[in-house]
Amino acid sequence: MLTVTLNAIRENNPCTKSWHKLLAHCGKTRADDTAVPLVEILDLLGLGDATWALRALPPEMNGPVRLLVCDLVAPAMQYTDDPRPAATLAVARRYAVGEATQEELDAARAAARAAAGGVAWVAAWAAAW
Repeated sequence: MLTVTLNAIRENNPCTKSWHKLLAHCGKTRADDTAVPLVEILDLLGLGDATWALRALPPEMNGPVRLLVCDLVAPAMQYTDDPRPAATLAVARRYAVGEATQEELDAARAAARAAAGGVAWVAAWAAAW
């Protein structure tokens, strides 16, 4: 089970409302080294507000989490004919397994941001994670 500490979450600038809700849920008034399961955060806050907790995982989790985020946003690609968002996800997947450079990821993210619409933003976010 993946966990993350309250200190690690706080260091990654969570949204204020969700942060306070999580602290109250844990019976806390401030961050400490209490480990909280990611599934508990998801159940409490929902996917939209819980995604910031993923940033607090240790660096060795970056690749698996990036792949998970790509899997979560990939279905949104059906809502656009623009190839840039899907291309961004492809680069993000390659980056997650060490087959793309930071420069390639940055360029793909910029291309997705330049594309119009919410789907492009989703792809850019997945790449930026």
